[in-house]
Amino acid sequence: MTSPPAQNQGRRSQESRHALLNALEELLVEKPLSSISIEGIAERAGVGKQTIYRWYRDKSELFIDLYETRSTDQLMICDMGSVEKELRALAVETWRLWRDTACGRAFGQLIGRSQFSPQELGSFRDFTTRRRVFTRQILNRAIARCEIEDGDYDVFIDMWMGFNWYHLLTNGLENEAAIPIMVSTVLHGIGFKPGEKQKE
Repeated sequence: MTSPPAQNQGRRSQESRHALLNALEELLVEKPLSSISIEGIAERAGVGKQTIYRWYRDKSELFIDLYETRSTDQLMICDMGSVEKELRALAVETWRLWRDTACGRAFGQLIGRSQFSPQELGSFRDFTTRRRVFTRQILNRAIARCEIEDGDYDVFIDMWMGFNWYHLLTNGLENEAAIPIMVSTVLHGIGFKPGEKQKE
């Protein structure tokens, strides 16, 4: 019995998608994201260029698909019973992804590209909104364990992402000793006591 046409089409689409992701990943080992063309990806994948534009508006969207596909399992931190331990683990895994894989190293290039194209910036903003799920999952577990109060932690997540991106963009990913210090700081505050006079 032959498979239904729709099923065959779906399988071929997934095969083409995987071929494109694998092709881009291979090319990222050889050259920076900025030097990789849509034509080069299509040729390496053995698919037509029109196939790429059927699913992705530009190269950045294809890269985002690759990054999300390759990184999601690594960054989905399991329940460790402690918000402090889980935030540390999330930062360590994120930094090692950025530092040790071709896909991760290209993430900084994506940030740079997004600053010069409204379309790419829109794609990047949508992407970063989705990626907040990893930190939010950790905070939700902390709320359930009564480690922190229930509340709106959007600003906390902004600070957390900014800390990680700063170390990425300044080539500071080797300094993992900064991670526990940052975690302790954002969780416990900096000791500011409003209304208390400064000691003379």
